[in-house]
Amino acid sequence: MKALKLIRRVFVRGCALTALITLFMFLIASVGSDLNGITLTQYLLIFAFSMLISLSGEIYALRFIHILLRILVQYAALLISFLVLFIKTGKIAANANSILIYILLFTLIYAVVCGILFPVLRAVGYYQKNLSYLPRAEKPKAEQTYTNRYS
Repeated sequence: MKALKLIRRVFVRGCALTALITLFMFLIASVGSDLNGITLTQYLLIFAFSMLISLSGEIYALRFIHILLRILVQYAALLISFLVLFIKTGKIAANANSILIYILLFTLIYAVVCGILFPVLRAVGYYQKNLSYLPRAEKPKAEQTYTNRYS
């Protein structure tokens, strides 16, 4: 059952990200051009990348790894998958200049999102409860009161 919950969580989050990214891209494209739609292959490309973002988000559940290492692992996984996915489909030219520009652009966007998201998560208390570092030996224990069973 844990695997099905994980798959469901990744799929629902990926679909939500697909909708948000598509809406954002349409808003930007509608301001700058007369774009009326996208092809199915472009939409599936956005969907595939959204699923990769959602799957890489599960790295944050590994609380025994320090948060900076989790951020670096997710960044590397997303950057590699972004480059492979978009170079393979021909959306990014396979020369060093364009790849470097897209790496810098991706890094900037990732830094801005992390710079906004993590302070908000700390302010609402979500970070401390669900994302903060816990060594393997220290797992949160449920508070249990002692009950004498022999009296």
